[in-house]
Amino acid sequence: MKKEKHHIGIYTILAIVVVLGTVLALTGVIKNEGNIGGEARRIPTTTQTINTDWEIGISLDTDNQTIPTYAQIYFGTNKYANDDYDRYDLLSPPAPPGTFWTECVMKKYFNRFQMEEKAFKDIRSPITSGFKNWSLVVKSPKKQDNLTLVWDKTKIPQEYSVILKDKGLSIPGLQVQGEGKEINMKLVNSYEFNYPYTDLERQFSITVKYTKSEVNIKTKIFRR
Repeated sequence: MKKEKHHIGIYTILAIVVVLGTVLALTGVIKNEGNIGGEARRIPTTTQTINTDWEIGISLDTDNQTIPTYAQIYFGTNKYANDDYDRYDLLSPPAPPGTFWTECVMKKYFNRFQMEEKAFKDIRSPITSGFKNWSLVVKSPKKQDNLTLVWDKTKIPQEYSVILKDKGLSIPGLQVQGEGKEINMKLVNSYEFNYPYTDLERQFSITVKYTKSEVNIKTKIFRR
């Protein structure tokens, strides 16, 4: 007498697996790394973001109230800006004839104008690596002591280093106190200097260097 062979269908096997999985999950028998039950683990993940839209205002304070200064100047970056002249920049108007004022402006060669221009605002494209330089000049019709460049260090994004360098006067050979000094603008809010000559540009450079991106830590819930 021949024995009958019984074949278990694939759908029957799948149904058994599903039922067993459900029972085990409900009774807390599933184990992971020696732990029993549906214990939840918080796994931190990181995302990196770069602050592309920022600007820093610099004003010039003076003890000489008889010689006015122009308004704040600005430098920074914007994701929609480029390094040549665009709608994010603001050129400095010429001084009214016959007036005396202390000039504090950004200076830059704009390809659009094929010449160097003075600007109240110079906004560039974002710095995602390397560095960019801005030029700043102060010029006065009279000798002055205790001129001060003032800014708000809290406005500087943490992923950049910003160094102000005193480059002295525009005439080679004429040295002034503080020439060559470098100031970390993230540590202080001002820099004081003197102006011992008349109608000469006291030159400064601002170097903004990308150091590292700001890290945002997010938490994911992983249930095991």
